[in-house]
Amino acid sequence: MSENREKYFTTGEFARICNVPKHVLFHYDEIGLFKPSIVKENQYRYYSHHQYDTFTIITILKSIGMSLNDIKIYLETRTPQLLIDLLNDQEKVLDQKMKELKRAKDFIKTIRSTTSHALQIQVNDIYLQYFDEEYILCSDDIHHKNNKSFEAYNDEYVRFYNNHLDTMDKVGTILSIDELCKQNYNTFQCLYTRVRKNNHRNIRIMKAGYYIVAYHQGDYQTISEAYQRALSYARKHHIILGENAYEEYVLSDIAVQDENKFITTIYLETNEKHIE
Repeated sequence: MSENREKYFTTGEFARICNVPKHVLFHYDEIGLFKPSIVKENQYRYYSHHQYDTFTIITILKSIGMSLNDIKIYLETRTPQLLIDLLNDQEKVLDQKMKELKRAKDFIKTIRSTTSHALQIQVNDIYLQYFDEEYILCSDDIHHKNNKSFEAYNDEYVRFYNNHLDTMDKVGTILSIDELCKQNYNTFQCLYTRVRKNNHRNIRIMKAGYYIVAYHQGDYQTISEAYQRALSYARKHHIILGENAYEEYVLSDIAVQDENKFITTIYLETNEKHIE
């Protein structure tokens, strides 16, 4: 090149600096978005090192969803104040995307942990286990609906899931032990998820104490078998039951194709104070 060699770069050199293929620069030139600083008579293009920052902002804005046409409009009318306004707007977009990515990451971690735990479960086990007190975030009370296939249950599940995905562990259902003893296995009170802090509306306490833990493998239509085993275990061992039962879905359609391999954990609250 000429004496300006230190100030200008060929298309290939500038593409390498920007870590993009040359055809990206050609395309941006064709649509009038980002033109070379100099075009020689032989049609060789040269880019100034001052253009690197402009190309970088184009790349960033494009990566967060701004169209090339909108970026072009800004560049054609750019002023310092327009830049500030644009960056303020795009920062809000980026904050929202980061929030969504965090929710996605937390969801992945929860599902991975739950699935790993499910692989260790012996589905025929049933036992009494002590649990510390925990906060649970509950959905609106829907105990008057007595069939989990009803549209109301599905609507509440989707609403609860979407509203609390950012704080959510796995989703479960609370049932009345009195109703279970009457063989009403599909009467539920509300949905819940475990949370670490008491900073939500509809927070309840999953009280500390001993719980009968049992498992159900199969689709939900046969979960009554697991409840019957758990209630039989309580009678056999003279265990006084408490008020609530909790069920959590640890292996579901996300992980397995066959409904007969679904796994649900159930917890029956007891009034036992200690184990002999």
